[in-house]
Amino acid sequence: MKKDLILKKLTKALIEYVIKLDVKEIKFLDKELKRIEKREADIVVLAKLKNEEVIIHIEIQNQNDPLMPFRMLRYYTDIQMKFLNKKIKQFLIFAGNNLKMKDFIENENLKFRYNIINLKELDCEEFIKINTPESLVLSILCDFKRDELEVILDILIRLRKILDDKKYADYVMMLEILAENRNLDKKLKKAEEMLREFEIEKLPSFQIAYERGIKKGLEDGLQQGLQQGLQQGLQEGERKAKKDIAKKLLKDGFDLEFVLNVTGLKKEDLND
Repeated sequence: MKKDLILKKLTKALIEYVIKLDVKEIKFLDKELKRIEKREADIVVLAKLKNEEVIIHIEIQNQNDPLMPFRMLRYYTDIQMKFLNKKIKQFLIFAGNNLKMKDFIENENLKFRYNIINLKELDCEEFIKINTPESLVLSILCDFKRDELEVILDILIRLRKILDDKKYADYVMMLEILAENRNLDKKLKKAEEMLREFEIEKLPSFQIAYERGIKKGLEDGLQQGLQQGLQQGLQEGERKAKKDIAKKLLKDGFDLEFVLNVTGLKKEDLND
């Protein structure tokens, strides 16, 4: 999945969660703004806000560019010439390290300014709490307040809970591409491997309890008994499997509160 496709999928989320504008509807204007020199802006949309309709221009940068203010000015004039009666809001979203770019041009004949948002200054926990697929993907570019592997594992688990298999694969692909901006691709791969190990139905403790439930149901000799046995096996198997997961996570050094949140267990469950 290419960068421009990811950006388009995340545009509304960028405007709402990063720029913090309450946008009702967006329309992409890339076809109207094609340049012959192939210097198109990253994202240009016509956005319906609460009380007005504006054009929002967003550039995404991973590296510092000393000419960025002049590039933003050129984009501004291109857009304004095409849409003379529209108000323009410009944003540079920086997803790299050590931001050094200026957000203005000021000389004797010209004063120009645009907005810069440094993703590394935004708290990833705020994005994780929103708990939408888009906010979770964007959170990997923000400031981590805890262990990197723990955060990535938290993101993946949350995505797994709210998405079906196909959509989960799509959003993980986005995560993999964005993770490269923070050199987190190896830790993301490790977290994915850990999750595969934690698939409850494949754990021995789940299988044993599930088989015991089937055996009990068969011994009862009744359909109702079989159903009860199956249900008991599923519940007991899942509980034992979650305990196995919790113990492994704790052994790997993960925080107790995080482990309990991930598994859904209570502290006392780990002691029996």
